Amino acid sequence: MFNIIVNPIKKRAKKAIKTIAKYFKKNDLPFQVFYSETKGQTIEIAKKLSQTETEFILIGGDGTLHEFINGVEDLSKINLGIIPAGTGNDFCKAINLPKKPLKALDIIMQGNVEKVDYIECNDKKAINTASCGLDVDVIKKFNSSKRKGKFTYLKSAVSVVGKIDGYNFSYKTDEKSESDKRVLLLAVCNGEYFGSGMHVSPLSNLQDGLLNVVQIDYLPPRKRLFLLSSFLKGKHIYKDFTKQLWTEKIEISKEDDQPITINLDGELYEYDKVELCCNKMGLNLYMNKIKDI
Repeated sequence: MFNIIVNPIKKRAKKAIKTIAKYFKKNDLPFQVFYSETKGQTIEIAKKLSQTETEFILIGGDGTLHEFINGVEDLSKINLGIIPAGTGNDFCKAINLPKKPLKALDIIMQGNVEKVDYIECNDKKAINTASCGLDVDVIKKFNSSKRKGKFTYLKSAVSVVGKIDGYNFSYKTDEKSESDKRVLLLAVCNGEYFGSGMHVSPLSNLQDGLLNVVQIDYLPPRKRLFLLSSFLKGKHIYKDFTKQLWTEKIEISKEDDQPITINLDGELYEYDKVELCCNKMGLNLYMNKIKDI
């Protein structure tokens, strides 16, 4: 039986569940629906259901997905399908999920399950990206706005990008270390996109067992505005101010011992030190075969 968790706050999700429920009833397929109406509720629903259930469908966006994976203690024991119905749907872009609910459901009904990586960050999990720097301030600006959506996010990014003074981080991997490095962004990526469609990590692979670290070095304000268009197209990786490395784990800290605010799939958390590692093939996902994407 499929357990369908819906974020009804989104209009697209409300419409999608009607379509999905109609399909299940028409085909006499067993299912039950759970609505997550408040922040954090998906965590509690997933935590309780995953103790006895194994088949799940999420109707929502990146935030709903983030809460779900943090509610399930052992992701390797469940199978997950996704119907995109959020604002950004950044992870769904990485796995090329159709936007129309029935087409996304068709992929689930085909029954192909792929094992994919996810990120472990201290006591949390992330499926898409873990990043600090510019995007954290953009999210803070976005969260303070009355209106939400892709345009508001882009407007927030334009507002913030020219004003920041850069960020100093130290990090260490098995392959490399940097001490008190001044950057605009340090993104540790499993998926390809963040920020409602910004192509931050075009070379990410969900099945390689590695995290792609994308480092955007400090640039003076007059040279930053073109960054946003570069992010949207993924062209920044060819610029000399971008550094990339692939690693199984990375530690991020600050020399002044100040706490680090990190963006996990669009949600902000604060830690004294950040330890990230790749959980290899730790999530079973209904999707097209990777080679077909």
